[in-house]
Amino acid sequence: MPYVEIDFRDGHYTVRVLATPVAGPGVRYVEGRVYDAWLVHLQQSAVFEALWRAYDNEPRLMQEKLHEFTCVYPQPGCDLTALPHAEWRIVASTIVTNYKLGSSKYQGCCCGHTHVKLDDAQVTALRAAGFIVEHDAEVP
Repeated sequence: MPYVEIDFRDGHYTVRVLATPVAGPGVRYVEGRVYDAWLVHLQQSAVFEALWRAYDNEPRLMQEKLHEFTCVYPQPGCDLTALPHAEWRIVASTIVTNYKLGSSKYQGCCCGHTHVKLDDAQVTALRAAGFIVEHDAEVP
């Protein structure tokens, strides 16, 4: 399996394939099929610039504490009284009123900017009440 050294010193990502893995900053394991695709599509540098940025940032992101939260998406016919916060009920009512049938089922999270992580019992109750409920996370 290939290892690469990712270098960003000159302001853009360059990648050097390593014959043998060595310890050091910027050295990453690359899955074989990703490496093969890279070899085939070298001319599409913007795509792989994003890929190398992701590989380069991965260890840092894994060390940072993620902010975990739950998104609640109201659907037509859901029971708005099941929501745990009055503010969420107001936003959910607006989302359901303006719901566009035939469009995405994710037409707005009723949590707005007051995301919290709901426990399993709350998630189960909201799903039973007709909501789509999904956990998510972000780097603060």
